[in-house]
Amino acid sequence: MVVGPLLLAAAPSDEAAVRAAYQQLERSIRDGDGAAWLRLLDAVTLAAMPDDVKQNWRSGRFRDPSIRYEVIALRV
Repeated sequence: MVVGPLLLAAAPSDEAAVRAAYQQLERSIRDGDGAAWLRLLDAVTLAAMPDDVKQNWRSGRFRDPSIRYEVIALRV
């Protein structure tokens, strides 16, 4: 899974928040916790996602203990 660059305007403490969000995404996929992954999505994305896709995520079938997110560049 590749996550593209995010460009945001905010304070240094927001950098920590962005890094923490990526860590939560990583942990949810490593652990197969699809419910946690879904909680990290925005309302627009969730509304557009079919219920069967959400159920697939909740089932834990997307568990991947090898997943690692690395923030290469972060400008907040």
